[in-house]
Amino acid sequence: MSYLPLAEIEPIAESAIPETRRVIANFPDGLAAFDQMYERMVGHGRLDATLRLVILGASARWRSDPYIAGAMFTQAMREGIEREALAALIADAEGGEPTTAEGVLLAFCRKSTETAFKMVAADVERLKDSGWTNGQIVEAVTMVSLSGYMTVMSAAGGLLDDPTLDGEPWR
Repeated sequence: MSYLPLAEIEPIAESAIPETRRVIANFPDGLAAFDQMYERMVGHGRLDATLRLVILGASARWRSDPYIAGAMFTQAMREGIEREALAALIADAEGGEPTTAEGVLLAFCRKSTETAFKMVAADVERLKDSGWTNGQIVEAVTMVSLSGYMTVMSAAGGLLDDPTLDGEPWR
């Protein structure tokens, strides 16, 4: 079901993933602001672009938002991450003790998504011990926050139950 034709809205940035622009298309006044925010937050950064997409998708997954999760994971695969590598990253973050630096970062993102109020200094120290810098940690938390924003917008736009995206495209 189409909500608002995107052709009637003047985009500022071409970098936003079409599925995320569809969320904001329900709220045309916010589309230009979203494009600018997306470009600033996701378009550049200290983390690898694909890892940023995985963090966005994983955070949406942990918030039970298959629409944004599917969009981000699918885009990460378009940008080069293999299905098996994506599955391994998610499994590493959702399993017991993460075994890779990326798994440690994703496990941190999971905790900040699900129980941010339980974050302690030791969580950040574990990231630093795994080789992550302050700038990368801040960027990861920013991706978690942006994912929360997109989840609220997709819920408000009625897209959480959209069957066009698979929330687990690696399976």
